[in-house]
Amino acid sequence: MTVPRLTTALAGPLLELERRLLASMTTIEHWLRSQWQERAAPFYCSVDLRNSGFKLAPVDTNLFPGGFNNLTQEMMPLAVQAAMAAIEMVNLFRAMGA
Repeated sequence: MTVPRLTTALAGPLLELERRLLASMTTIEHWLRSQWQERAAPFYCSVDLRNSGFKLAPVDTNLFPGGFNNLTQEMMPLAVQAAMAAIEMVNLFRAMGA
């Protein structure tokens, strides 16, 4: 597998990468959910990404981020579900004395 050469934000290999990600969304979501069940993660955080044109890299983790205004209407139910699941997990750990 080769590393894609990201030419611009709207053309070239980036579109192919986006197509592959969208086509694999169910598999990716399943993997993320399985990883979430196995690991303790920060309750609330975000990661800033930088696109230099030929690579994409995480550059900053924010433990108190904003940005909920960027959620689409389609994503809002998923965000609510994720928050509810996280709160239930915190309550479960507290009940177990962890």
